[in-house]
Parts: sequence; C-alpha cells; structure tokens
Amino acid sequence: MGLNAAGSLSIGGNTVGESINLELGLAADRPSNLNEYPFRYFVGIDEPNEIALSDFYGPLSPPIITRTGQYSTTSWETGIAFTINNSNLSEYQQKTCRLVFKYVRGTSFTGDIQIDNVKILDGATFTITTYSFENNAEGWETTTLDNTGKEYYQITDWTTLATGTTAQRWNMRTGGTPSSSTGLSFATDGSYYVYAETSVSGSSPTTFWLRSPQFNTSLFGSAVSFDFARYGATIGTLEVFLEVIRTRRGTEYGRKADPNLSPPLVTRTGQYSTTDWENNISLGNISAYAGRTVRIVFKYISGTSFTGDIQIDDIRLAYNTSTGSTLTFISFESGNDGWETTTTDVGRDTLYSNITGWTSVPTATTELRWNRRSGATPSGSTGLNSASNGSFYLYAETSGSAFPEKTMWLRSAQFTIPANILSSSVITFDCGRYGATIGTLEAYLHIVS
Repeated sequence: MGLNAAGSLSIGGNTVGESINLELGLAADRPSNLNEYPFRYFVGIDEPNEIALSDFYGPLSPPIITRTGQYSTTSWETGIAFTINNSNLSEYQQKTCRLVFKYVRGTSFTGDIQIDNVKILDGATFTITTYSFENNAEGWETTTLDNTGKEYYQITDWTTLATGTTAQRWNMRTGGTPSSSTGLSFATDGSYYVYAETSVSGSSPTTFWLRSPQFNTSLFGSAVSFDFARYGATIGTLEVFLEVIRTRRGTEYGRKADPNLSPPLVTRTGQYSTTDWENNISLGNISAYAGRTVRIVFKYISGTSFTGDIQIDDIRLAYNTSTGSTLTFISFESGNDGWETTTTDVGRDTLYSNITGWTSVPTATTELRWNRRSGATPSGSTGLNSASNGSFYLYAETSGSAFPEKTMWLRSAQFTIPANILSSSVITFDCGRYGATIGTLEAYLHIVS
C-alpha cells in the first residue's frame, strides 16, 4: 500500500541510518506517493517493483525460539526445533525464507554461545539440508559490528562467515573458544561450530546477527532444528526468527510475481564443496503441474569475482503415474538437449517473461552465459573437474565481464508433464558449487500452457 504525504516525506525514526527524508520538489499541498517517479528515481527502484513500508523495515517473524543464560558447562542442548506448518507459522508456508539468529550478549566476555548441526527439513520431499560448518561457511553470513538497537533488521554490513576469533561477529571455530570459562571445547556434529565472540570492551549489551542461506518452505510443512551451547556466567539472550525473502533489486523486498514463472522452487548460495557435487536437489512435489507444458528455468546471479562458476548436470524427471513409473535423464552427453541461455546481463530485476535474445547453449567457454563443457572449467579455483554423470555438464562462465552480480538465465526445452502423475513425482538435478565467490542460483518452472 502506498504512503501519501504532503511536502517532505519522512520514513523511519530519528536515528542515523534509520530514516529517509525526501523533498520531492512538489507543491507543499501536492500529495506524493512512494511509487511515484521522483521517489523511484531517488531510491533507484524501477518497475516491476512495488515500494512499500516493508521495503524499509525488513520482514522478520516474531521470535520463534528464545534462550537466555547458561545451560551447561559440559553439554550441548540438542534438537531445538520448530515446524513451519503449525498455526502460528502457517503464513510462512510456501515462502522463500532465511533462518535468522539474534544474540544480545551479557555484561562480560564470558558470554560465548555456540550453534551447530542446523537442519532444515523440506516436508514435501523429506529431504534434510544439514549445516555443520566443517571449515565451510556454507552460505551463512554474520554482521561485523555491534548492531544493538537494529530491531527492524536494517543491517547492511554482512560478511561471509570465516574461521577465526574476531570480536563482535560470529565465527567458525574448532576446539574451545579463546576465552576462559565460556564456550564448550567440542562441536556437537563434526569438529566445527559457529560462535559469537563476546570479548569486546565495556559491559554494555552488544548485538550479533547470523543468517542462513535462503531456503523454500513447503505447503506440506517444513521444520528447523539446531544444537546450542550456553556455557558462561554472562550468557545473554538468543532469539530465532524467520525472514521472508522479497526481491527489491535482488536484495530483499517487494517484487511483483512473474505471471509465467513459478515461485522459486530451489535456492542455493555460496560454495558447497571443492570436490563433490550436491546430488538429487529436488524441485519438490510437481503434481500441481500435472498435464501442463513447462520448462525448467535456472537464474544465476554471479558473485564478486571470477571464482563463481556454477555447474548443473544430471537432470532427472521422475514421474510416478497411475499406469507405471517413468524416468527421464538429461546429462548433456550428446549435445545441449535443447537448452537455451541468455547472452548478456539482463539485470537481476528483469522479469523472465520480458527476456529476449535466447540462444542455444554452446559447447564453449564464453563469459556471461551458460556453456556446455567437459573436464574442469577454464578458470582456476572454481568449477569441479568432472561431470556428475558422464563427461559433460552445463556451467555459468563468470570470468571477464561476468561479475559482479551479473544475471544469467538458463532454460530447458519445453516438455509436458503427464496428466496422470502421482504426488511422488519430482524433478531433480545435481549442482557443482566450487568457488570462493559462488553467487545465488534459483530454480523455477516456466508454465508454457
């Protein structure tokens, strides 16, 4: 809903960094609207995006879990969990979300809390994504400074988790935390965990934020669990939230839906492994699309450097039907199998329906597009050395002008999903994410007819 105001427009509070004040240059009695051109021009938000107050106050759920004070000097609290299909969280079903941890430390350095073994269950496919932080940030991010008072999640100073002991942020760590009398000396899953380093000057509260990669919640319910260690005389308060992802210029707010594209069915961000493919990533239950002609569509936004080559292979269409089961493999061994790529940066906000200039995926290494390839990608320190199935795969070439934050789309040939499929029918694919600056991949279905 637009906000009308006469003359100057003020959004937010009185604190620096929390207020937008704008004189549109119109007559004092002339009403102005957030979606009017002068305001759009000022903040750099073009169509098809709608501006609303939630663009300036990020949409966090109410606190779902709260923990305060010391739990144990020797043990982890394991299996802290919540489901997203109960009555209190039903509005977060079928959304793209992040898991967000907010920690306000106590009055001293003996407030190091630890998190490990985070699990996110997709209720449609019963697949579990596990984060155990084994010297790998896995797409998680931390704030870098004291963020006390940032109640509306208006935080821009995010950075990828790193292994270390840096104060005023979350770190990955093995063994004990560096301060005495706080932090357990072992992980609950593997060797690494993440922890908040509370050795900061002064005794006033300090706020740390930690957030997960984006994930999609299911109509059939999703669940989140994690393990938590609270050893220290001045442990503060941890709150756990869900953040609903919206898209404003690819950040996180207010985008109109593309009429021909499903919601994002899969989202992946950041490096997964330097040696292994992530296999059998599911687009979820596709029975809602029975009898429809569709395409599989991938949108990739590159990271900050050339080490962002992401790979796709071994796409499987598993149809369970009333007359029997069928399985189709696409592994790009004999050609590009009808797949098409964009050839220029179309911008992260361009609607899929408005994109022109598609071309067949070439067997090449051309920057700023998807290519068919065997062996390793041409750049060092990015791209796995072999396909997931057979010899060939498709990958996004992020060298040259293909970073930062350049958008590359990939789509399959059209195919028709059988009308008599059962609820266990799925589309899956394998993904290679090796590179320090892997960006964000989203998977959709394009509903052709």
